[in-house]
Amino acid sequence: MKNGVPPAYQAYRGLWSVLHVALLLWVTFLLGSWWFTDTNGGDLVAGWWDWASGVQQALFHWIPFPWDSL
Repeated sequence: MKNGVPPAYQAYRGLWSVLHVALLLWVTFLLGSWWFTDTNGGDLVAGWWDWASGVQQALFHWIPFPWDSL
């Protein structure tokens, strides 16, 4: 027992750390594969950009500028 921590717990934490890193790498690989397949990533960014531009335009027309009333 090191610093009051049982060896089984240390083994569990080490195994979980390795498994967690492997899962993160696998998900990153899958996401990267999806992103670069058939322009999915570009379509996602373009869609988000169109949505954000629409929100910006809506706010621009809904909120008057203080100097417009002068």
